[in-house]
Amino acid sequence: MNGANAVGFAGILTIFIFIGLVGLILYAVFAMAIKRSGLREEISGLKQEIRLLKERMEKNDHKLD
Repeated sequence: MNGANAVGFAGILTIFIFIGLVGLILYAVFAMAIKRSGLREEISGLKQEIRLLKERMEKNDHKLD
């Protein structure tokens, strides 16, 4: 009976390791795809535009008060 428990634990551990490796591979693939497509630069540009628009809105709110 102890042998069955050891096999069950080893099987569960193997499944978790396999899921972790698949996750790492998917992360690496998507990271490379984002890097090659230039999406990261586009996202940072959009964040900067949002920040500038928020600053303009705050300035307009201060002018109205």
